[in-house]
Amino acid sequence: YFITINTKYKNHHLGFIENGTMYPSKVGVIAQDFWNQIPESSPHVSSIAFTLMPDHLHGIIALNARDIILPENRPFSESDYKNKFAAITPKAGSVSAIIRSYKSAVTKEAKQSNLPFQWQPRFHDSIIKDQRGLDAVKNYILNNPKNWSKKKLTKT
Repeated sequence: YFITINTKYKNHHLGFIENGTMYPSKVGVIAQDFWNQIPESSPHVSSIAFTLMPDHLHGIIALNARDIILPENRPFSESDYKNKFAAITPKAGSVSAIIRSYKSAVTKEAKQSNLPFQWQPRFHDSIIKDQRGLDAVKNYILNNPKNWSKKKLTKT
């Protein structure tokens, strides 16, 4: 999965880029450290690549589907009403649950360190379908800091 997570209002809480090199802030270091810990807390997850930017981050994660507990494949019925929230809550081991936990851990650590920080609600993800796609996404995210000034110049 190709993951992108933005800071709230695209504030540059995660650091700054100078001459194509990303320099993480204290919150940025926290974000990097917790990203690197995802495979430790979720053994069915591998981190393939990660890039921190001033106002967002990109990561590629792979899930070992054998280790994920999938919900039953049945339609939602009226009798499930009392379990409505359980039915819509991200399931353990899912990309949503992993990213929710990650964002929560970074936010909690930033607050405990008295660092101003907030994530944008939600995140963006897409499935990488083949090796060619993986190579293209890896190239994009790893070169993102070098292209930062170009991107900022073209935005209106």
